[in-house]
Amino acid sequence: MDSQSFACSNCLENLVLNIEGIDFALFNENLKLEEVCCNFGLTSDPVQPLGTCLSDIIPELAGMEESIRTAILRSEEINIQRINRQREDGQSHYVDLRLIPFQQKLLVIFRDSSRHGALEQNIVQQRNEMFLLNTQLEKSRKALEELSGLDELTQLPNRRAANQLILHKFQQARLNQRLLSVIFFDLDNFKKINDQRGHESGDLALKFVANILRTHTRAEDTAIRWGGDEFVIILADSEQGGANRIASLLLSVFAERPVTLLNGDKVHIKASIGICNVKNSLLEKVNPQEVIHMADSAMYISKRNGGKQITSLDMGTNNSP
Repeated sequence: MDSQSFACSNCLENLVLNIEGIDFALFNENLKLEEVCCNFGLTSDPVQPLGTCLSDIIPELAGMEESIRTAILRSEEINIQRINRQREDGQSHYVDLRLIPFQQKLLVIFRDSSRHGALEQNIVQQRNEMFLLNTQLEKSRKALEELSGLDELTQLPNRRAANQLILHKFQQARLNQRLLSVIFFDLDNFKKINDQRGHESGDLALKFVANILRTHTRAEDTAIRWGGDEFVIILADSEQGGANRIASLLLSVFAERPVTLLNGDKVHIKASIGICNVKNSLLEKVNPQEVIHMADSAMYISKRNGGKQITSLDMGTNNSP
């Protein structure tokens, strides 16, 4: 190592410092250049003769000499960030400085923050790209879920599958000459669970409802997650009042069995339920979507009347909307 340099060009430490965009120099108690890193790059001229004043090499420190000398005496470090300079091409060039007292002298560490800024910007860009990729993957997952006909969270048939299921149930009801009923219900307090307890707790509530439906409906009934906190049950081989009994059973189970959330809290599910009953003689005259719509309308009547109740409508009678 020569007398003017901390490290020679073959020094591994100096190589690492250059890669990281860091250079350094040592000034004496009079703030005159005493030793310098090979590539101390604070001015357009990288070669600085010994004895050059600190303020000549770093003009931004002019007028701060007294404060710097005081900091040296007190062994206090000074940090100056984001000094804005102009390169020869006119682009902004940012540097950070650390002024560190060292054996009654001043060690100045120069960091090219423009390089690190570019690195940080690249990281941010990569994060944004990952976010977009994850968003696209989530859309693809939902699309595959729709195509599969199964709701991933509850493992119930989804809305896409409902169309074929309803048609099948219509055909079954016509063949057996039985009443067809559709139960449509919406959870009354689901938004409150999501907002106050978080979406993971909301997911637990939906899984709980799905398990109740699997346990307390007949094998010949079809339970569907219609979307969000809405569920549909199709009964194609039912009797008069059968849908009301199942709906009442669901409300009773919800009232008796709370769902346990992530933090251990127990919450009782409440639901507004609507029912549409269709006699076999009318099945040739209506389409499935009309039946779903009527059950949905009945559910909103229950919701408007305070929730946690059942509204039943018979298609083709005076009580239908």
